[in-house]
Amino acid sequence: MENQEKLSFRGLLRNYAGLPSSIYVLFVARIINRFGGFVHAFLTLFLSIYMNMSASQIGEYVMYAGAGGMLGSYFGGHIGDRFSRKMVYLISQGAAAVLFLPCAYLAYVGEYRYIPELLIISSFFSAVVRPVSTAMVTDIVDREDRKRAYSLLYLGINIGVAIGPVFGAFLLNNFLVWFFLGDAITTFIAVIMVGLFVKERRLTHEEMAKVDKEDTEAMEQGNLLMAFLKRPVLIVFILFAVLTSMMYAETGFALPLLINETFGDEGTVFNGWIMMFNAIVVLAFTTLMHYFTGKLKPIYNIAMAAIFYSVGLGMLSIVDSSLMFYASTLIWTLGEIQAVTNQNVYLMRHTPINYRSRFLAIISLITSFGYISSPWVSGFLLDSFGQDFLWKVVGLVGLVAAFGFIGIGVHETKKSMVK
Repeated sequence: MENQEKLSFRGLLRNYAGLPSSIYVLFVARIINRFGGFVHAFLTLFLSIYMNMSASQIGEYVMYAGAGGMLGSYFGGHIGDRFSRKMVYLISQGAAAVLFLPCAYLAYVGEYRYIPELLIISSFFSAVVRPVSTAMVTDIVDREDRKRAYSLLYLGINIGVAIGPVFGAFLLNNFLVWFFLGDAITTFIAVIMVGLFVKERRLTHEEMAKVDKEDTEAMEQGNLLMAFLKRPVLIVFILFAVLTSMMYAETGFALPLLINETFGDEGTVFNGWIMMFNAIVVLAFTTLMHYFTGKLKPIYNIAMAAIFYSVGLGMLSIVDSSLMFYASTLIWTLGEIQAVTNQNVYLMRHTPINYRSRFLAIISLITSFGYISSPWVSGFLLDSFGQDFLWKVVGLVGLVAAFGFIGIGVHETKKSMVK
């Protein structure tokens, strides 16, 4: 009876009970923010439809936006350990939203030329939030509740995405001004909610010093780089994470282009449906995946994610129907669930408590090289060899990453047995 209760809808929802109230506020804020997160989600299609760019040109702009995000994340990590994380969050997220307003005006007057540059700057401010937000959540919840908190917030993102993309695709095709204004308004609402209702928890030096020195989260003294180099396993992990980052980037770059190539004028709307289906899969399976794989070490769940990516994205080399696109999306979304809900847990367990934001900044800086270089590399491959070749390469990269993560897990298990 107990197992049946856990597997019931009510039982699964109880996995998220008892978290701090600030986490539930962040949950609702992320639903609102991601419902209106049209602009960056549809950047590839905006550049293709309204600016008539080729795949390689779009890849170049997406790479610039990624570079802006990479710098923003690095900057956010450094200031996040020195100032109020909540204040950094509010200012950066607010600035990202403000930049959508001139985009709306330029869309109104029909002058699109400067919009990509404004979106690149917006990417910088949006990225400042990432390491700060992750560290802020880690501060708020106890260690044993981290995976539940990250899983709940991930669900919040995808509740918004479940309905937002179809609405965003409609606005992109018919009301471009509101395409930008809608993103700005929903972001402002989320910022106000966080500002009013999220209680920041600032860890004191004494609290951080209480962590056992043998713990992987123990305080580090002195140079940040030396603290990072003391963790060679983390460095190897990041190198394989670059590969999965490159793979996932294709869902926002090469996949929309493949859909447009396959479905023509109906491609934009179908892309919105695929994004919506991705979010529905997340909502349907995140809690179940957590229940069935929760006892596995995070590193093995991350290896599982790479396998799902390999199969789901690799099969795009042979898709010939809308049903196969949905099947592909189902599989790679299962990988997304495993990656998102486990990667931050793994990283936080290998991060000094006094360097949380800065470590995340360095990690984000490195993995972002994969994310921003992926559109440039795949744009070249698309123009030179076509869609089939690209997705076969992506599938192979996923297998390499999976074996790498498994190797890390085996190494850490052997090391703990020696101790």
